[in-house]
Amino acid sequence: MHILFLDDSATRNSWHVGYGGYCIDGHHLKELANDIESIKRKFGIPSIVELKWSPGPDHFLRTKFKGVRHDLYKEIINNLFKYNVRIICAVHALKECYGVKIHGWDRHKATRWAVGQQLRFVTERFNRPYLSNISRKGIIVCDEYNNRSEEEDVASQFILDMTFGTNYTTMENIGHVPFMTLSKNSVHVQVSDVLIGVVTSAMSGGRYGLSLFDDVARQFLWNPHEYALSFECLPSSAIIGYGLKVFPAALWGRAHEIFKSINEKYRIDNNGWKENV
Repeated sequence: MHILFLDDSATRNSWHVGYGGYCIDGHHLKELANDIESIKRKFGIPSIVELKWSPGPDHFLRTKFKGVRHDLYKEIINNLFKYNVRIICAVHALKECYGVKIHGWDRHKATRWAVGQQLRFVTERFNRPYLSNISRKGIIVCDEYNNRSEEEDVASQFILDMTFGTNYTTMENIGHVPFMTLSKNSVHVQVSDVLIGVVTSAMSGGRYGLSLFDDVARQFLWNPHEYALSFECLPSSAIIGYGLKVFPAALWGRAHEIFKSINEKYRIDNNGWKENV
């Protein structure tokens, strides 16, 4: 069984909202949890402390942590390479979306709409190409929503998608509506919080997200030319629209721009990533 762990992230002033995380073979869950525990010990972080990309003012990572959060997050992200995870994220620039720009939605209404859309986009890619390519079944685990009403809305929409499919795919490889848990109880959801925090920050131009984006980018889901026998393309062309979905269309230019250094170093062909020579 393969599992998709999800969490959300948002920027304060630019109104960028993201939802995403990573897919992993369930056989590796305990190993990864042990690795995260070892990393926390290395950085002097107690086991009970919840890992967060943007911790609150009273959180241990802001008040008592003596290390550098960039180094902590970088080690967590790069540790994922061991388990061949695939990262899938969706980001909306809400101020540029029609609900806010044309109809004057407030931030809460726009965010609620965007996150519902993002869950659909991310799970579509989890179903296909991720699960379909490896001929496996999967489930989804995500952080709890802000209130019961939001959770019911998400569950109702997902049941419809599972029953009737979406414009892109059916959900034949996903066996249940998302399971929801408190992030403090799941180290795997906490890792997703770090990943989507990096991506959302980077898409808004945040320097902390940009400084870690290349580490995340190497692990995005990619699928440049499905069913093609031979191909080669830029990482941005292979990933944007698959591992990274951005909205509205104006954000695509920003997405391609932050892949510049990755595109200069690598290509993706039907055998995977390779360095430019």
